[in-house]
Amino acid sequence: MKLLEQKVGKIEDSEIKELFQELRRVTGVNPSHYEDFFVIQFLQQCLYPKGASEKVVKIEKAQIDQIDDFDSFILRKKVGKAGDNLYRLFRELLQNSPDSLDKYSGTAVYVFLNKVLGQKSKKSDRRYSW
Repeated sequence: MKLLEQKVGKIEDSEIKELFQELRRVTGVNPSHYEDFFVIQFLQQCLYPKGASEKVVKIEKAQIDQIDDFDSFILRKKVGKAGDNLYRLFRELLQNSPDSLDKYSGTAVYVFLNKVLGQKSKKSDRRYSW
């Protein structure tokens, strides 16, 4: 089963859970409120907190700097340095894109999420709409 199609509350990977907690601290979207939602829906909610019809609210470095004093956040890591399951999640996010994940290997995770999730859903992705 794809990670994006799993329920947030069913994710067991510690690195993905840590990413969710970092997103909660930076965006204010609490994963515990989305336990019965798909992972893709939670991730989309982080960048579109007012819904898909509104503008994207990108994750900014300044937001992370205010919270992450020790430069320890996964959001700061390079995509290419992600653990196996997190890397798999990133690959799934690009499943309908002509881009390869290699293109983003040196990109910070928060920048990658902004680029990939910050685009409006394509018709083929409507099943993930919230």
